[in-house]
Amino acid sequence: MRLLPALSSARAFTAIGGLIFLLLLPLTACAQAPTGTQTGTYVWTHTDSSGNVTARSPAFSGGQWFSSYYQPGTPHPYGSSGTGTGTGDSSMQVNSTGTVTAAFTWSDAGNPAAPAPPCVIKQTGRAEWYGPFPFQPTASCSDGLGDPEVDTGGSQSFRGVSSGTRYSIVSPDASGVVRVSLVGAQAKIDPNSGGGGGYNYNYFVSDVSWRVDAYPITINLTGTTPDSSGNLNILVGQGCGASISGLPGGTGWGTPVYAWSVSGTAFQQWSPTTPAIGTAPANPNASYYVGGYGPSTNPTAKWYWNDPNNASETVSCTVTLTPPAGQGNQFSVTATKTVAVQVPRWIGTETAGYMQVNTSAPNAQGGFRLYAGPPAGQAGQAGGINWTATTSSPLPFNTGTLQLVQIITPYDGYNTSLVPGLTHSDPNNGLIGLDTQCPYGWASLPTNFGGGPTPYTSNDSPSLPLDNTRVSAVMQHTFTDFLMFVPPGTDIQWVPLATSGWSTNGSATIPPSGNWADYVATYGSDSAGTVSTSNGGTFTAGNTFPTWTRINTGQVF
Repeated sequence: MRLLPALSSARAFTAIGGLIFLLLLPLTACAQAPTGTQTGTYVWTHTDSSGNVTARSPAFSGGQWFSSYYQPGTPHPYGSSGTGTGTGDSSMQVNSTGTVTAAFTWSDAGNPAAPAPPCVIKQTGRAEWYGPFPFQPTASCSDGLGDPEVDTGGSQSFRGVSSGTRYSIVSPDASGVVRVSLVGAQAKIDPNSGGGGGYNYNYFVSDVSWRVDAYPITINLTGTTPDSSGNLNILVGQGCGASISGLPGGTGWGTPVYAWSVSGTAFQQWSPTTPAIGTAPANPNASYYVGGYGPSTNPTAKWYWNDPNNASETVSCTVTLTPPAGQGNQFSVTATKTVAVQVPRWIGTETAGYMQVNTSAPNAQGGFRLYAGPPAGQAGQAGGINWTATTSSPLPFNTGTLQLVQIITPYDGYNTSLVPGLTHSDPNNGLIGLDTQCPYGWASLPTNFGGGPTPYTSNDSPSLPLDNTRVSAVMQHTFTDFLMFVPPGTDIQWVPLATSGWSTNGSATIPPSGNWADYVATYGSDSAGTVSTSNGGTFTAGNTFPTWTRINTGQVF
């Protein structure tokens, strides 16, 4: 105490009328903000009979298709050769049977160790038969997604169609592969049915198509810094923002429902002044703290970490999606992201002096004071308590700075010769509050950071003025000091690194018929009590914020 994000495109394949061909379109995960860039791609993969995996090759396996024109009655696997046809046969059929599986493999060159995200899968299926019939033929079709066949036509043409779209959520397996299967898609037609033989069969059409779009659902973070391996890092006190990308939407979709979760010790704001909230006026003499990671149901989230130690923390968001009617059931998808939260290195010590009576106290102006003074004979120690602290941040961060916040519970008083036996007590006694200002301030600032040769230093010398009408005095203040870290950057909050405590235990009484000069001559200037530290002269690591509702600026009596 001194008296002064857009949906990515998708890879898809289509099988039409037994003529199998691929549509290979790029599928790229949405990139994050530049400070925490991680990009990845789901690519088509094909596993052959020997177990070899080839990217950008046929992305399906299993199932068979039949064509009576091409090697009649012989089943053919789905492949990329393009062989087979579905037209020009007197008993034409295209019959897709069994289970066909599409596979997407996650690839992230920027961070190979990053887990593959879940996917929203969009399946678009269509099965159809058509012919210039004057009669209803024997025919059927199914898109394999459960959509009914709808037949239309009359006079000289008939058509049957089964088509639809389905959305679902699919998580990757342990190898980072997302697999989607189609069962039972088929379309077949008998041109000879109903006595219709003799027609030009090349006009008859029977086809099956299946398209799969995979939308990776990822969390994008701002405020993080990637290391050389692509892993995301952030310092305590640096702002972290989150959004989620890859979600489908548009006409007919319900409003997404979000549920964010952030591990570790997160908070929204700490301030030495309480702001005005609503119609309530601000309290300039009170600190302000809002914990947690903010509203969990918003599309985005924003917070700061205040972990006591280095930790790997997880950001996750579960989104509940409702597809348009008839395109799938409501489902939920959970995306996660891991961040390494870093706490800077620091060292903090304090050295205590003695309670003294002399004219050397700060602001003494030639008068005697009961005050906390420096230890005798120790060069460079200016106060009753002396602090020294250094800090450095781990790579890849720049080093931040330190500040000190001091909380005081005061107790002092005196007796006078004018009214013997009457003790005058400070009306602030016992009222805990901020000591003078925030920050408390440093006597000298370092010229370099990272624990270099010039540390942060400061001191404190609380005192009580004495005159010859004050025959005795007592000072028993208690202090708690918070070592606060100010991280580099612009979107930042102060965070506590450590705490320490100290107290003054001083009292003095002038000799009978004497004055304070006689006290010094009789007892010595360093005989007025002790200054004690609570942690053995060192700061103790801790992440508890300082709080107060008043400011104590010194004696008021």
